[in-house]
Amino acid sequence: MRFYEANVLVRPDVSVSQMKSDFKKLASSLAEKNVRVSRAEYCGFRTLAYRLAKRRKAHYVLINFMAPEESSEALSELSYWLKFHRDVVRSLVVRVEKDAEGVSPLYDADLFSESFGTPRTVGSDDDDSYTQSFGDKKAEEGRSGSAVDKREVVVSEDIDYKNVRFLQRFVTESGRIMPSRMSQLARKRQADLALAIKRARFLALMPYVMG
Repeated sequence: MRFYEANVLVRPDVSVSQMKSDFKKLASSLAEKNVRVSRAEYCGFRTLAYRLAKRRKAHYVLINFMAPEESSEALSELSYWLKFHRDVVRSLVVRVEKDAEGVSPLYDADLFSESFGTPRTVGSDDDDSYTQSFGDKKAEEGRSGSAVDKREVVVSEDIDYKNVRFLQRFVTESGRIMPSRMSQLARKRQADLALAIKRARFLALMPYVMG
């Protein structure tokens, strides 16, 4: 079996009930092709890091699934659905090493839960739990009198493109990804970090330019 996760940004005017219905239909269609959805998370009604199709907000949905190695037809169907569905603003499907364990850093609710009905807005101007600029982080470190040891952080924490607060520690005030001489990471970890930041930016979880 191969493991994947699909990150989907849904139009802000779509209702929760409609989202549930659409993704349940998708899961059922994939199940007919021996593809099993192991996790379906609603990740909040989020303020985008930049505008997408003139939109400033979007619903974030994360789907983890496992598929047989000969499941090219099912993956093609999923890609087609994500590309042409009227409510999908942007999507990203990546292959992962293992199936989902626990909840993701973006978790807000179980998408298919009967109790889930009211989305929570994440990333508003008065909600600093969503994102924090690198400049603010540096100021915070200065007040505490101790800077973050990035080598220790990366050793103890997996590099995950969904963990925005962690990734921001490796972006300069101008928005550039820290080079390895500054991040003090090994070549493989530096490459993983750069890829994670690029994916987070593609999904509008992080801006391309700080400001």
